[in-house]
Amino acid sequence: MTDSRPFLNVPITLRIIGRITQCLALLVFIPLFGLAYRSSAASNILMIYLMIAVVAVVVSRCFAAANGNLIWKFWTAPKLSLFGSFVRVLFYIGAALVIFYGSVHRAFGPDNTLWIVGLPIAACVVVALISLPPRRYINWPITIFSAVLVPFLIGIVIFGLREPSKNVYTVGYPLDASSLVMHGGPSLLTNYHYLHQSQKHALDIGGPAENGAMMAKGDPLTDDGCFGAPLIAVADGKIIKVVSEEPDIAIGKRGEGHPAGNHILLEIAPSRYALYAHMKQNSAVVEEGQAVRMNDVLGECGNSGNTSQPHLHFQIQSELDLFSPENETFPVRFTGAERTRPGDGTRTGALFIRRNDIMRPID
Repeated sequence: MTDSRPFLNVPITLRIIGRITQCLALLVFIPLFGLAYRSSAASNILMIYLMIAVVAVVVSRCFAAANGNLIWKFWTAPKLSLFGSFVRVLFYIGAALVIFYGSVHRAFGPDNTLWIVGLPIAACVVVALISLPPRRYINWPITIFSAVLVPFLIGIVIFGLREPSKNVYTVGYPLDASSLVMHGGPSLLTNYHYLHQSQKHALDIGGPAENGAMMAKGDPLTDDGCFGAPLIAVADGKIIKVVSEEPDIAIGKRGEGHPAGNHILLEIAPSRYALYAHMKQNSAVVEEGQAVRMNDVLGECGNSGNTSQPHLHFQIQSELDLFSPENETFPVRFTGAERTRPGDGTRTGALFIRRNDIMRPID
């Protein structure tokens, strides 16, 4: 007489084949995370995976518990089932660690830390716990789901982080300080500005280069290595606009007035303006109408406007008004600096930069 639960009647040979298939499905994660690591997008990829997969995993485990497919007494579980459980738990714990250490979450402000990083980590822990009880038989739907989803995510990394080749401007490096790229790159994977047409190719550069730690609420502005750092003309041009009287704000707060705070617009070509935003109050050393040469000092990095810690918001745009509906931005390569990127080492030359790159100016 056979058991009424079909998964208990599956021959051991097919169970072994199922486990091998499960391992092969997991192996496709290796190129995904290799690419994500080299592109500084590992934590983002894991967040996307969680958003798509968590519901499927939770529903699947609930069905497995309801139909008796879970083994609650661990010591009675077959080794193959324990192996599958171990791999699942290890994966989600690893995902939590990557999200925690790979995120520059405080760039959004301490008040948002829970939502941006805490919740994905909590989701990893919850899924790890509910994945702990071994199954009597492999979950084919989830295995197939992962085998289809992961190549899709690999495509997102490959096509979403390709370096632009059109309308690219090569200019000097704008900040005379070692720093971390907090946001930047041609994709939402590494650049939240990418949602907005008027800031699509914007870069946020700031934070200590040594460990990438973000400033916490209440820290003095002067503790940040970028506060007061010289801002450098990226090309020969003419100063079109200078705003310099807005106050620098405390860490964790948001300034009133113009979102860019104190800022300079440097015309480097017809209808091409380099924007330096969030400058230090009264630090501008240039005037509107003044001609400047590449590498001239324009002012200092500060914390004015809509910002949570000292940094430079830099972009090359087509309009004088940052928020003009016609405004567009352009990809930028930088010279005069070296870039250190996880998985890619240190490079010099004409460099694209994106989130988590460490930048150091050179002569």
